[in-house]
Amino acid sequence: MVMVILTFLSVLPAIVIFYNLTNTNVAERIRELSTVKVLGFHNREVTLYIYRKTIVLSFVGIVSGLFSGRSCIKSSWR
Repeated sequence: MVMVILTFLSVLPAIVIFYNLTNTNVAERIRELSTVKVLGFHNREVTLYIYRKTIVLSFVGIVSGLFSGRSCIKSSWR
């Protein structure tokens, strides 16, 4: 039961971070996205463009977090 609660409490901030990351990405690139729309891209293509960057950044964060967390655990056991 404790693991379920801890898992939920770790997933909840991740969802908030993904949402914030996507909003920040769109807000910073609103002019670029408008230009892409004017050039004839469909809504789905623009949406995939946004989500692709979010997924790549999330993957990089997960991988670097796993490695840094593992090294922190190893150093604390010494």
